[in-house]
Amino acid sequence: MATTEQLAADPVTLHQLFSADNSLRCPLFQRPYVWKPDNIKRLWDDIDSVLEGQCDVRFLGALVFDNESASTSSSPGLYWIIDGQQRLTSLYLSLCALSLVAKEAGSSELSDALSDEYLLSRKTTSRLQPKLSPTLQDTRQFNQVVLSTLGEKAKVFRAQESGASTGTLIDAYELIRKEVRRRCLDAENKVSVELVSRLREVLLEKLEFVEIRLGQKHDANEVFDRLNKEGARLGIVDLIRNEVLKRLKDDASSAEEVYTTQWRPFEESFNSQETMEGYFFPHALTRDSGVTKSRTFISLSKRWAATYGAAATPIEQISAVMDDLREHVDVYHHLREGKSVSLPRSVYTDRLDALHRMRCPSVVYPYIFSLHSAVRSGAESEQDAAKALLLVETFLFRRAMSGIEPTGLHAVFKGLWPQVGTNIGKLRAQLENKTVKFPNDEEFKIAIDSAPLYTRKIRNFAMLELERSFTKGDVLKTFPEMTADHVLPQSPTADWASKFTKAQINRWIDTWANLVPLSAQANSGKGNRSWRETRDRLGNETVFATTKHLLDEFSDWNPESLEVRSQRIAIWALSRWADVSTPVFQLEGAKSKEKS
Repeated sequence: MATTEQLAADPVTLHQLFSADNSLRCPLFQRPYVWKPDNIKRLWDDIDSVLEGQCDVRFLGALVFDNESASTSSSPGLYWIIDGQQRLTSLYLSLCALSLVAKEAGSSELSDALSDEYLLSRKTTSRLQPKLSPTLQDTRQFNQVVLSTLGEKAKVFRAQESGASTGTLIDAYELIRKEVRRRCLDAENKVSVELVSRLREVLLEKLEFVEIRLGQKHDANEVFDRLNKEGARLGIVDLIRNEVLKRLKDDASSAEEVYTTQWRPFEESFNSQETMEGYFFPHALTRDSGVTKSRTFISLSKRWAATYGAAATPIEQISAVMDDLREHVDVYHHLREGKSVSLPRSVYTDRLDALHRMRCPSVVYPYIFSLHSAVRSGAESEQDAAKALLLVETFLFRRAMSGIEPTGLHAVFKGLWPQVGTNIGKLRAQLENKTVKFPNDEEFKIAIDSAPLYTRKIRNFAMLELERSFTKGDVLKTFPEMTADHVLPQSPTADWASKFTKAQINRWIDTWANLVPLSAQANSGKGNRSWRETRDRLGNETVFATTKHLLDEFSDWNPESLEVRSQRIAIWALSRWADVSTPVFQLEGAKSKEKS
């Protein structure tokens, strides 16, 4: 950074921002730190895109500084943060948390390097003061975070503290600390120095900004307002549309016809702009497994030029490009929206249906896209493909039941198809490594018995799959929307408390064994009634077979009943989400031939 008469802008990383001995200050009466969990999640999604190899670097927008004074040999330069306060504060808190996690990993050297080089000033007049200063209202919470992570060596000004001692900034730091720590855990659930170092590199060197330094002629508020005015974003859909149709830039009538007959039907097949934007990256990965999300458009446009550029006419080039773009649209719509692919119903399409119902993460799309193309062309049998899809579903479901985050799966699936095809043995081997876990049968049983399914994202899918084992055909489509009901209520009455100890309530309350599907109306009417009242009320009310069976089979609902139901669910689930790589497995309704 340097003071300037004119407005200046340069790319900058956190390493460059925080290694310089400057004081970055939020104007005292600017709005305080306001980021909520959703904002922090989006920031960590950006960080994960680099950690997982989707992007080489991540651009996080513009930072605007108003220069007050330049650095001297003894004093830091002073820069007021006009735009970027929330991002910079969150990232400073992230580096504080990383310093703490480095200590937990046993690396005081790495921890001290973070604090000494990036977080605390080395200048004489500001020695060991934080390089970032928050708004006045946030100072008390900010000081608590700094002292709790960097220790008493940090020099904070207690006399100037203001604001509440708890609040948004403290809450944000606790969430950030958990996000940092989780990304530093190895396969044995221990903090790893290697992973701490990797995250340090990404935070400091792989997140990029444009640093805008205001000159003396510029009004800070005007620049801030201009930067934050909403505009029409040129997204990948616009870029690809322009790339496709530019081949007819000198033939307006032909361009209009191609747009009407080819591009517009393609675009209208997607139910939203967001859905359409989500298609291109997994599609591009089937062409080049090394492409990053940020280079999707560049990769596709280069491929089209190299592959179809020699076509005789622009119309032929466009037709070839559109054929390329359309290749995976039907299976994408099936997975994302439930629109059936143009194949007869079979055990294979049943497996696609299940992946749609579970809302499988988009990281698996490249593998499924390529598999579906092979099935459609006849290169792979539907039976072998169905078995491979079931193994993928089992992998995803067992992890979700076990509470394992999907971090790291992009690297597993992006180039998986060329390596394994539908070979189950090879597929199973690739779905587990030092950092990616495939829960075995015993671990899966434990998760079914003890995991808080009620709080898991996979809850409704799990419960409705169990319902499907009792309800055949398309009958479920006629049922009311399902809600998850606690048989043992969340707020037990004295009648319930006489059957369960507090420990037993905590053990069972949110587990699968204690959950049944009900309509919203039936759920609301049931409340926390006793078991006898629940059976009398719901016996003739509910349409869900799993709930009816439970009401019929158990004369009482107590810890013993829960044990029995938990065991029954585990037996069924181990069959429903079996490890299909085992020699004894036989895909229901089909014969599968294993490839060598």
